[in-house]
Amino acid sequence: MTHISRLGALGIGVEATAGTAVAATHWLQFTKGPTLTDKYEYENIKTARGRVEASQGQKLMKTYGEGNIEVILDDVTSVIPFGMILGSVASATAAGNLYDHTITVNNSNTPKTATVIFDRVQDTRQFANAVIEKLDIKVSDGFAEMTMALKSRESGTGSASESYATVANFNFKDLSVKFGVDVAAATSASPTPLSGLDLSIKRDVAMVYQTGQNYPQNFSYNTLEVTGNYSLLFDGVTDRDKYLANTANAMILTFTNGNNSVKITLPKVLIKNWDASNDIDKEVSQTADFEAHYDSTALTSISAVIRNATESYTNLTA
Repeated sequence: MTHISRLGALGIGVEATAGTAVAATHWLQFTKGPTLTDKYEYENIKTARGRVEASQGQKLMKTYGEGNIEVILDDVTSVIPFGMILGSVASATAAGNLYDHTITVNNSNTPKTATVIFDRVQDTRQFANAVIEKLDIKVSDGFAEMTMALKSRESGTGSASESYATVANFNFKDLSVKFGVDVAAATSASPTPLSGLDLSIKRDVAMVYQTGQNYPQNFSYNTLEVTGNYSLLFDGVTDRDKYLANTANAMILTFTNGNNSVKITLPKVLIKNWDASNDIDKEVSQTADFEAHYDSTALTSISAVIRNATESYTNLTA
């Protein structure tokens, strides 16, 4: 049957035991066709046997799954990728029948894993033991875009019965960015209007292959890196001076839609590159590349609080 990718569906459920498949708890409304697919690594048999041909066949060596999922940042499903890549979620009652999900770094190399169900119309594949190796958020003058880069076991046959939650989608208008000498100062500061923002949370993923199987029998995280960049009009020298003086600031990003929100706190941000535009016929802008470092007072490099009407998330608590 001829079809377009819009007819497909993609669900995710966090696993209680890494690699043991679970049903999807949430269905993601993707904005581009997911690239999640099987990767099979074959090696040629290149032995000599009295012939000039370089090889006489191939043998399967390694299997795994890999690909990206792109969605609009929202208040409900975003708890899962943030919780997976940072590692710890604590849910508590907030005001007005809402709940705060506080997401912090679990200081270990053991990742949260998920089962991803990908209904591609012609078939439905199940990718177990999926880990998020990179989470990107990008905002300019449209919706806030979030991209999840995953690695997993090779897929198996799955089944899909999608059901979509009502979510609050965030765009550039919903974003407030504040800076200050520390988190308290940033919290009370006035927002700084930005023209664009990129934030990248990266975890190096090690896939461990062992005798007896072609698939990775263990996934582990190595280091955590948080980087990004932002741009704004060049109507002041604050960011230039922070770059020249190597001055650390706290940075708080808050997306708000009604009573629901996504708040990301970076306690110690240092600008690693700064530049001003030079187009003589356009408004002069400035761009800052930054990295979030571990802060010994806040005891972290990043944390997030997501407020919504969902009471809890299965298997996300550290």
